[in-house]
Amino acid sequence: MCSERPVNSFRTNLISLLDNWCTVNTFIASLRKTVKHHEPDFLGQKVEPLLKSKNEFAIRAGLVCLLDFYVQFDYLFLIFDRLESLKDRVSIPPPNKNLNASADKSNKHIML
Repeated sequence: MCSERPVNSFRTNLISLLDNWCTVNTFIASLRKTVKHHEPDFLGQKVEPLLKSKNEFAIRAGLVCLLDFYVQFDYLFLIFDRLESLKDRVSIPPPNKNLNASADKSNKHIML
């Protein structure tokens, strides 16, 4: 029973309140102690539904979870599989060429 408590303490409905990349990253980073030692349960019960969401920030939360908690040899193939499945559902905008042009004009370098 105790092993289920941390996974159940993650509230999926809080994800709907996240509306930018910074709050997503900060929220997910705060879960490190909650997820530790419960990675398989958290992955199946919480991360997988986030990755299947239509909400862009829920998807980002799932991806940040994969990056923060699952970059280990045992999970690499799963991560690549999930990324491949998102490829057709998520649009990635092209790089902003105007950003580089304005940086050149002001003699400032922006590292992305």
